Order: sequence, then structure tokens, then C-alpha cells
Amino acid sequence: MEPCSFAIVSYYRLKDVSLLDRLCQTLLDHGFSLDEENPDLVLVLGGDGSFLRAIDEHGGKGNYLLINTGHLGFFSDYAIHELDAFLDDILEKDPTFEELPHLAYVSQRSESLAVSDIVVQAEKTIDLTLYLNGRLLSSAKASGIVIGTPASSTAYLGSLDAPAILTAKDIYQFALIAPVRNRLYLNPIEKAVLSAEDVLEIEVRGKASLHLDGMKKTDEISETFQVSLKKSNPLRLIHFRPCDNLKRILRSVSGIEEE
Repeated sequence: MEPCSFAIVSYYRLKDVSLLDRLCQTLLDHGFSLDEENPDLVLVLGGDGSFLRAIDEHGGKGNYLLINTGHLGFFSDYAIHELDAFLDDILEKDPTFEELPHLAYVSQRSESLAVSDIVVQAEKTIDLTLYLNGRLLSSAKASGIVIGTPASSTAYLGSLDAPAILTAKDIYQFALIAPVRNRLYLNPIEKAVLSAEDVLEIEVRGKASLHLDGMKKTDEISETFQVSLKKSNPLRLIHFRPCDNLKRILRSVSGIEEE
């Protein structure tokens, strides 16, 4: 890879801090430059939560790579014990890039982006009214709703029996959390797959918390907001090994390691 500016992000104390020093110094010795404000390459040492947090703090700018120090490491190509292999690859190989779409969250109060999912969750049931492209879609009482990208289809959405999205990119989906079924709420549309052109509008009535990519944004959301798939300025992952969403799902969910 051609030398570029980089930042190393680690939110947790590593048992061996010399790994961070060696990673940084090796890159500096080969012409890379350290830039913690506006790096071309963001190297994250941690788990998937650390990875999503780094994306949030950098606003999705730059190219990202996760070196997994946790357990699952859904978005990672390397584990921490493979640091030497990673250094060999970044210095000797040309990278490939993978583009992931964002979810755009827009309300009267704020605008945010999510790479994985947007979750509205309540301790008690709340009233949810869903509109699709301005048309009434569903009126339901539930414990919340999860809206997610293909990358999140095997996470919280998967536990709600939403389908796994294996190779498609220009779609997103939602699923209600524990919807009430009675004569007042007859057969609500509990889950659906939407296209990149669809805009989902959600009216929330009742006390609920809002989470974007697993990070709590507020304890009380009782408002109307819109969600859509933002294909412009996609998140860019960098790879030196073959990797795509299907490979990640096979490895993390099915336990299948492809060569």
C-alpha cells in the first residue's frame, strides 16, 4: 500500500502496549504519517463496538480496518495475534476497498448516520406509526423497532427473525420488537425489506431510548423521524485479504472459514 496518513484507535487498554508502539513505529518507518484529526486510514484495535465508535467519532471519513482484540470481530480481517501478518500485508500488498451504505436518521432535533442499525426501544409498549414514502404502512403497539443495513441483518434484526441479507447492498430492513396482537392492532406489518429509494417515517408516542450503532443517543425519544439509505459518501473498508459481507456472515454466524 502506498504510504498515507493514519490514526490508530484503541479504546481499551491492551495487555501488551508494545503492540501499539510497534504498529505505529513500523508505519512511520515506511513513510506513513500520523494524523489523528483527518487521517486517510483509521486502524482500530478492539472489537466491533470499538470499530463502530471510531466510525462515529471520525464521521465516517477515511478508510477503516479493524484488528480484532475481542471475541467475534465481525468486521475484522485480522486478529491481534496476526499483527505481523497485517504489517507484511500493508507494506507489500495493494488494498481492495469495500463500500458500505449508511442509514440516515433525520428528525427536527438532529441528523445522524448509522453503519449498522437504528434502535428505538422501550421498557413498556409504545405506539408506533410507520409511513413508507408518505403512505401509511402500519400502526402498532410494540416495545420498539430496529432498522438496519445488510451488515446488521444477523445481529439484533436476526434475533427478531428478519432475513439475513447476504450479498445485496442497496436495501435495508426493519422489524418491530415484540408487537402486540389484538383486535385494536390487527396484523401489523411487523417487518419488511426496503429499497434504497424508500424513505421510512416513524412516529413514536411514548417513552423510549434511541440507539445508533449500539450507542445511546437519548433516553427519551417521543417524536417523528425519517430513515433512508444513504449511498453517497459510503463508508469505506480496506482489505488486504478477500472479504465481503457473505464471508463475514459465514465466518461469524455459521462458523465456516473460507480459504
